[in-house]
Amino acid sequence: MSTIQVSHYSINKNEMLGKGAYGIVYSCKSENNLKNKDLCAKVIDYTTQITQVQKEVQLLKLLQKVDNPNLVQIHDIIIEKNQLYIIMDRCRGGDLKNLIQNYFLQKKYFSIVEIMDMIRQILLGYKSLIQNSIIHRDLKPANILVEFDANQRIILKLTDFGMGRILDDISIKQFQTRVGTPIYMAPQIVNGEPFSSKCDIFSLGIILHELAFLEIPQEGLNKLERYSFQKSLKIKPFVCPDLLQNSPSQQKQFIQKLINQMLSLKEERRPSWEELLKSEIMTFNIAPKIELKQISEQDNLLLSIHKGQEQCFNEKKFLELQGLIQKMDQKDELQQKVLLIIHMIINKAYLVYNLEQLFQEILKKQFSNFDNYQFQLIQTCLIGYRFKILQNAFAICFNDKCIKINSVFQTIFKDQLENVAQLFYYSNNQIIKQVKKFVLNFFVETKNIFTRAEDDLIKLKNKFNYPKNIDNFYKLIASENKADIEIYGRWFHFFWSQHIRKLFIYDKTKIQELKYLQLLVQIDRFLNLDKEYPFQNYDKVDINKMIQIETNKEKLEKQIYLRVFV
Repeated sequence: MSTIQVSHYSINKNEMLGKGAYGIVYSCKSENNLKNKDLCAKVIDYTTQITQVQKEVQLLKLLQKVDNPNLVQIHDIIIEKNQLYIIMDRCRGGDLKNLIQNYFLQKKYFSIVEIMDMIRQILLGYKSLIQNSIIHRDLKPANILVEFDANQRIILKLTDFGMGRILDDISIKQFQTRVGTPIYMAPQIVNGEPFSSKCDIFSLGIILHELAFLEIPQEGLNKLERYSFQKSLKIKPFVCPDLLQNSPSQQKQFIQKLINQMLSLKEERRPSWEELLKSEIMTFNIAPKIELKQISEQDNLLLSIHKGQEQCFNEKKFLELQGLIQKMDQKDELQQKVLLIIHMIINKAYLVYNLEQLFQEILKKQFSNFDNYQFQLIQTCLIGYRFKILQNAFAICFNDKCIKINSVFQTIFKDQLENVAQLFYYSNNQIIKQVKKFVLNFFVETKNIFTRAEDDLIKLKNKFNYPKNIDNFYKLIASENKADIEIYGRWFHFFWSQHIRKLFIYDKTKIQELKYLQLLVQIDRFLNLDKEYPFQNYDKVDINKMIQIETNKEKLEKQIYLRVFV
């Protein structure tokens, strides 16, 4: 059932917005006094997580009474049919993690004023937690949502309290369970020692470092060992490097000192929340104008697949990445395996990218009977396939636990997945860092293009008579983010065989344009891509052969005659 009714709320389970610590978030509409509110609903299974749900309800009932612009507003808490429904405001600006990634891609830093104001807003949001004796325990950029006010100024909102805990006295150390996200986790939690609200001060220090440098602290990181940064603090204190922003040295030194204090091994050396709320951070009251125009223009450029002008995923960038991978020292067996898999993923994505370009150029130019809706259907399938395989590359390179690695890669790596994540995520190797940057660029750009392609296709559905039997395709593009890398390839095969192939008339007695012949061959290659180049054979096939495009018309025509129109 795509939409469920809970009390006077309609929850659209076809539109998943994200996953929290213990639940899934969907879009939501109210039929009463909140009908003009932009809402979402977090849904938690009450039967399998009774203890944790009861704790979260206790937290939420306290926070429901709080009106704080830097906390996500909770409107309703409903328990019905063994499900917990948390109705809250929806934030459409993404999260701080995505904002940091945007700046990283644009090769620009947040200004000191922007950094200080964002930290100030986090402090103001946390103030309400302190007043209710709550510690968050999973403070990280992904749990800080972004919104923009009428003046296009950024507003940060803390969310996801599923790992939060109520303490009688948040300043007194107490034993609690180990929870949180490893790199943001305080040493006391890592070591199973008593901790107080200052565990979240440590997490805030990591966030402050990310805002200042667009990366987590690298000192002491071991690619194969969890919590290695925290363990390194036992050997020597963390020393923050110089900030690169063009700002007064006094301001930059203040942030350096603050990071060093927040990332102290011992809680006693970290500032308290009360001290931070009284510090000069609070005097930075100029809300940063994040350059929405620039980001918006970038988003528009991300959609330029229709114009053949993608900014990251293009031939030049692809060749640069290939060159980097070939430079790598292949002595490490696991590293070689990962690089070959990444190389194969990128090559498949590039093949599909070229096919998208050929479709765009040939179909619009030569086929008046090929309408916009049909074009959008096949482009969405191609972009969807590209997105899904790059999503897996991203998860491998960046140790993203929110993305379920496809089963084919789980089989290939078996019990090595944790080592793979550590090998790449914490690597200081400059070539691996550059490879990761390419993967990030490719993934983020394709993800945005894919999202817009889906939205455009849904809008077109209401304007055109779409082919029969594709209701399931619309359910797919509206559903939660599954990691099946083959599903869009199968849908492309369906559209091709049932609706599109008949539009192509190949007459070997006529002289055909070279790119038209290449298009037909590339279509056939994509249809058989996962059969002829399965990921399981990553070390047995010529990875580069799949992307080679024949330029000899006679050879192309022979391939077409034998393979495409037999």
